[in-house]
Amino acid sequence: VSTQSTGSPSQTDNTTDNTGDTNDAPESKRRKKAVPVLNVPLQSDEEAAACDCVLQVRLLDGSRLQCGFAESDTLRTVHSYIRQHGNVDQDEEFLLSTQFPRRSYADDELDVTTLADAGLKGRAVVIVALP
Repeated sequence: VSTQSTGSPSQTDNTTDNTGDTNDAPESKRRKKAVPVLNVPLQSDEEAAACDCVLQVRLLDGSRLQCGFAESDTLRTVHSYIRQHGNVDQDEEFLLSTQFPRRSYADDELDVTTLADAGLKGRAVVIVALP
């Protein structure tokens, strides 16, 4: 982009999109805010190969955590992982919820419910929610 004045408007002034609408907002304000993803590489290659389920965990602050587990792991394992590696206060209580079907798991269900029982196979989303 040239800094010399040529008498014509610069590319960042008023822009027209394909619909003919003029958009005065700078490009940075038009973009959606990026959500940070916390990737915590804790597993060895052998452990990662054994992962049956890759979970994307949506945390309370809007960030996401991606992690892999075996289908035979319990929801307590996921809960503990989130407590250790997510942006969650150590004293804060939280629930794990699934999207489809929408279901929240109480603390007493975490030890007895496997990821397979919860329908969390392959790639899945788990939502951290307040009780």
